[in-house]
Formats: sequence, structure tokens, C-alpha cells
Amino acid sequence: MADIIDDSQELQEAQIAAALAKRMKVPEKTGLCLACDEPVAEGVFCDADCREFYERAERIRAIKGKSN
Repeated sequence: MADIIDDSQELQEAQIAAALAKRMKVPEKTGLCLACDEPVAEGVFCDADCREFYERAERIRAIKGKSN
């Protein structure tokens, strides 16, 4: 028989699984900034502003129910 600790652990695992499912997908490296198309040597963004712009746009797309 499950006790309160088991119930709590199951709830916590379900919350973690839900949070992981909502995480943004890691963008694919193309050699160009995903926000402004400038060439980048490493990563997928040329600077923090472009990263923030891209992440904000992805959140908006997710809210509207549109995917890439």
C-alpha cells in the first residue's frame, strides 16, 4: 500500500517529466546565427541578444501552437 511519501514521489516524478517535455528543443548548428543569419564560428547564435530574441520567438510560437 502506498503511503504519503510514495504519493509525493510519484507526483514529483510526473512534474519533472512534464517540465522536461516542455523544454525547448536544441537548435541544429548551421554555421549561421538562427536569429539574424550572420556567420558564427561556434554555437548557433552570434550574441546573447540574438539568443534571447530566438528563445522569445520560440515561446510565442509554442503558445500559438505552431512548430518549426
